Amino acid sequence: DLRRFATMPISTSLLCALGVMLASQVQPSMSFTVQTSYSAGLTATKSPSVQVFSARLFPRSANSKSNLLSLRAEVAAPATKYGKLSATEASKKLVQVLAEGDANGQVDRAAADYLINVLVQSGSSFSGDLLSRGNFRVAYTKNSTPFWQTLGSILPIKKNDSFQAYDLSAGKLISKAQIVGDNFCVVADADVKEADTSVRRMPKDFDVLVRGVTISLGALQIPVPVKGVGLARMLYQDERLRIFVSPNSDSGWEEKGLIAVQVPALQ
Repeated sequence: DLRRFATMPISTSLLCALGVMLASQVQPSMSFTVQTSYSAGLTATKSPSVQVFSARLFPRSANSKSNLLSLRAEVAAPATKYGKLSATEASKKLVQVLAEGDANGQVDRAAADYLINVLVQSGSSFSGDLLSRGNFRVAYTKNSTPFWQTLGSILPIKKNDSFQAYDLSAGKLISKAQIVGDNFCVVADADVKEADTSVRRMPKDFDVLVRGVTISLGALQIPVPVKGVGLARMLYQDERLRIFVSPNSDSGWEEKGLIAVQVPALQ
């Protein structure tokens, strides 16, 4: 009974796995071609708030075009699941979704993306004090995989993170990408300032001047002569999290449109 999936995330890969398993019970000697499809926001007889996942299996035979097995599940979209949320409610739920993703190794991306959209559209106010509250960890990214995140997956010995620490009063921004924890990491040192001090609501831009990069390998510190000018754009902030987007892509460090959600790092 696929109706039980209506309250939990589901993927087409799960449906494919179920389909292959069931098909093997029907006729184990046959080979199959798996076709999967995903659609959201149906406009016919279904509600736009329903996501539909389906998997079909076809026998690999030139003489057969009929479906041997077809599976289908309808899942309530995040808008239906959460209803109308305030920014505070969406922020708390996003932190919960990301924490659950950390715990089980897979973030509910549909829920996270929906909550991010709610927060970005809220137009939160800007606070330099909030921004300067120490180390923040990148908990979620969307739209592309940044280079600094790729660095952390080169040696999958342990879970690696990326961090940023703003200090607007000192005009400093420290960015760190772990490769093997803090024993092997890349640290960028930059100057930062508000692009326009009169802007007090999101989006909020910051001018960034990278002064240098250091490769840290244990006690060995290897300076890399890298300099550059960039722009950081914050879309949302509160005491629980902040959301940034990359407005340009001239550095190669991250692509235009990349969205990153940061949460306070554990001390």
